[in-house]
Amino acid sequence: EQEAEQRKKELEEQEEEQDDEYYKWKGSIALEEEGCVSSEDDECAEQDLLQQFLEEVQTQKICLLEDLSAKFRINVDRVVALIEDLQTQGRLDGVFDDHG
Repeated sequence: EQEAEQRKKELEEQEEEQDDEYYKWKGSIALEEEGCVSSEDDECAEQDLLQQFLEEVQTQKICLLEDLSAKFRINVDRVVALIEDLQTQGRLDGVFDDHG
């Protein structure tokens, strides 16, 4: 029983030391900017591309697929896929092709 109390006291002291260390470090660390975690880089890049793509289409109003492909350095099939994704999400409408 005495050993159990001693062990409990040691654990409490250790926890207190860890808390002190945490608060010491917490005060000296500041978040200057947020970004994407490396495992989320692809997802973040995809969202960024999608947002830039949407802004370009909305700004230009009339866009050739080939021009968008060249500007964003992606193939035309990818441009079509992005447009379809944006339409599905309801973020882009009024899209016409050369057939009307």
